[in-house]
Amino acid sequence: MAAELRRIPLTHAEASCLAGILKGHRPRRGPISASIGVCYAECDQAFRLAQEVTDQALAGKWWGVSEEVLLSKLRRLGPAADLALEDAIARWHDGHFEATTEGFERAGLRIIPGPPADHRGGPAQDQG
Repeated sequence: MAAELRRIPLTHAEASCLAGILKGHRPRRGPISASIGVCYAECDQAFRLAQEVTDQALAGKWWGVSEEVLLSKLRRLGPAADLALEDAIARWHDGHFEATTEGFERAGLRIIPGPPADHRGGPAQDQG
């Protein structure tokens, strides 16, 4: 599972978003589905629900992530990587680690630098 996690680069904001959406439930150890992954399905559903409830506002803005980019990453995960990611988020919750880069890395996630704060959730605002 550690090898799978090393192949999933996430920004701190993306890891925070996943931690908020996945809630730390342990993955079920039944047959692995070859179709859509749990992480993708949960995020897609959460983003859609947030848009309906907040009248078209993007949930990703709350976490400072691009929903499209995160969903694209999650859509490409194979069954083992999806399971590894779901398990790492559960480990982060179980370990009561801080919501920091170091805390997510302690749970086994690979955290990469994200865009500057003024670029999160969309293009930078015109300063002029």
